[in-house]
Amino acid sequence: SEKTAEVYYLTGEVRFHQSKYADSIILFKRAVSISPDARWLPLAMYRIARSFFEISDYTNSVKTFKECIEKYNDEFIKSASLMGLVYNYEKLGSVQEAIKSSDEIMSNFADSAAAPEAYYRKAEMLYDRSEYREAEEICKIGIDRFPKSKYLGGLHYVLGRIRMAGGRYDEAIEEFRSAD
Repeated sequence: SEKTAEVYYLTGEVRFHQSKYADSIILFKRAVSISPDARWLPLAMYRIARSFFEISDYTNSVKTFKECIEKYNDEFIKSASLMGLVYNYEKLGSVQEAIKSSDEIMSNFADSAAAPEAYYRKAEMLYDRSEYREAEEICKIGIDRFPKSKYLGGLHYVLGRIRMAGGRYDEAIEEFRSAD
């Protein structure tokens, strides 16, 4: 049937949302092999990359996210794939590569849905590396740029931890209060 690929794709979506990631990879790959020029192809490839991440196959996840970035001219797919790289690189212990991917989101996709998360993740990574001044700057910029983001509380929390580390306890308490 001409709808076979779409059925595989939609079934892959269902399995993905049921957290059955290994099954979703198989279904998405079948859909892609049948209809390699379908309109849903970029999203299927993105879901394959995310599924690889969810089953801890970080190498294949990185490879597939990079493929999404290179092949598809879609802001959502590119920015979300870069964010996927951030998480993969963190898991692989390649923090510098994760920071580089965050920077790419912040500079090339500054208004995307991934941008507030990129600021938050970069601030966390810099904090973990004891690069407090840089982390504080990233937090401030993220807070100013995205005052309604779901990552706002996280940015305030990181900023509070930075201020605690610097002995600025009253300022830290204010940030922790803002983190709610």
